[in-house]
Amino acid sequence: MERTIGNLGQDIRQHSNVYTNLQQIALRRCQFNALKAMYPAFAPDPTILHGAVIVGNGYILLRAAGKSQRAVSHAEAVALRRFVHAHGIPATDAWLQQPKIARWARLHLPSGQNARSLWKESLKTLEALRTSRNVKFSHNSKIEYGKV
Repeated sequence: MERTIGNLGQDIRQHSNVYTNLQQIALRRCQFNALKAMYPAFAPDPTILHGAVIVGNGYILLRAAGKSQRAVSHAEAVALRRFVHAHGIPATDAWLQQPKIARWARLHLPSGQNARSLWKESLKTLEALRTSRNVKFSHNSKIEYGKV
């Protein structure tokens, strides 16, 4: 919030009508943000951070990443095999027999938001932890929004 106030203050050009000027700047910024939310192509392409992996379809894995791959539970292995087969993703026989995965801290979504993993979030102190996340989901054929 303080950063936004500071940025708006820097944008003021006519000091004779400070509040009118500030109102116009804030209104223009809100309108542009609304347009970007409705049509993400208006937003500039984000620069890919060092160590990030482009997965495709607008998804990008963002660091931190686990140092090694880990074996998964039986239920996770079944789900991964089904996903790989359903989407025609090439995988070796060795991987299909014993799937291993690497953990990633964040996933950049096509909407421009970053999803954070419990793996890294659980290591943070309570003060540094993000306490709310908004999610969009389908429930009874209706789009809902929730905070988790």
